[in-house]
Amino acid sequence: LQGYAGGYIYGNYEDYYVKDSMVYINSFIGETGYSLPLNYETNEFSNHPLFRGKGMGIDIGVIYEKKKSDPNQQTSGKLCSQSYVPYKYKIGLSILDIGRIRFTENAEKLVFGGVPVNWQPTTGYSVYSVRDITDTLSQMFYGNKTDLIQGNEITIALPTAISIQADVNVKNNWFINGTFVGPLQFSKSGLRRPVLIGLTPRYQTARWEASLPITLYDLSKFRIGLSARYRGFFIGTEKISGFFHYRDFTGLDFYAGLKFSLSKGNCRNKKAENCGIEEYKIFRK
Repeated sequence: LQGYAGGYIYGNYEDYYVKDSMVYINSFIGETGYSLPLNYETNEFSNHPLFRGKGMGIDIGVIYEKKKSDPNQQTSGKLCSQSYVPYKYKIGLSILDIGRIRFTENAEKLVFGGVPVNWQPTTGYSVYSVRDITDTLSQMFYGNKTDLIQGNEITIALPTAISIQADVNVKNNWFINGTFVGPLQFSKSGLRRPVLIGLTPRYQTARWEASLPITLYDLSKFRIGLSARYRGFFIGTEKISGFFHYRDFTGLDFYAGLKFSLSKGNCRNKKAENCGIEEYKIFRK
């Protein structure tokens, strides 16, 4: 993974009150960090280097599949001669986005250690850059301009989540899929993936399919989508209402892709069972 820019703010404990245009901060324990495409002294845009962080991310998971018939009853041991056995249902469990991005270029970590502060917001401050802000905050909390910045690298965790899926062959080519995605946040500076609950009916053949994803996003936003596939090409949206609601536009998504599947192989032995004519011709002498 290559990180272009990142930032976070984390408050562990705050104790303050406001009186007569003054903010009395008895204690603030927290941390903020950023790595931005800016010159912090002048606020000028800077795109060198283009990527200020790097990291890794992985997904892991398992699938249990119940077939409509016992695949072990096939007599041939060759994969290419075994016919496809459709499933009744399959259940999957996975952990998504395990990893992080570590920013080391143009990064600063600011630590607030709980020092009491009396702040009058109406007092004029000359703030023209990011450095003016950090100098002012450091002077307020530590009495100098240097102690607030306590590191030159930050780490932002990926939006790790647990995902549970179930896919059932209701009848013939009709299927229904259920999905749950829940956040697993282990870092104070990590992204949090919203909860997603989805139910997707679909009609599927080997050549094409159509589906209607119905989801509840972040336990508050109801969405209906639409997707289709022809052979290895697929296209769709999770929020079809975004194409029509122009007065109250809050978001839009759209995706498309091309999938290449690995072949199960060709039968070189003409005695093998269930080999198609075309496969046999490829290797006929």
